[in-house]
Amino acid sequence: MLKIGVQTKILEALVLGTPVVTTSAGNSGITGKDGIDLLVEDDAEKMAQKIIKLTNIDIWNMLSKNGKSFIRNEFTWEKSFLELNKYINEIYNQTKEN
Repeated sequence: MLKIGVQTKILEALVLGTPVVTTSAGNSGITGKDGIDLLVEDDAEKMAQKIIKLTNIDIWNMLSKNGKSFIRNEFTWEKSFLELNKYINEIYNQTKEN
């Protein structure tokens, strides 16, 4: 099981414009698109190849821009509030039924 702290570090890196190469476990709660928002790879050799790709300034800039945009659009206070409110309502309705 991946610690939540790793995912937080990924989010922080992306919002600052630092391209990220992670495993599918690291991306599981983030759900960024591989090759668009960040790079995802579970195989060590292939991960090294993806890290080397970041030496291409065009790829770096594209991932930097897309990563920032992805986080700013998907991880907002409004979306977090709506999701939390959904869970609160589910629990409230379950307790009313019992």
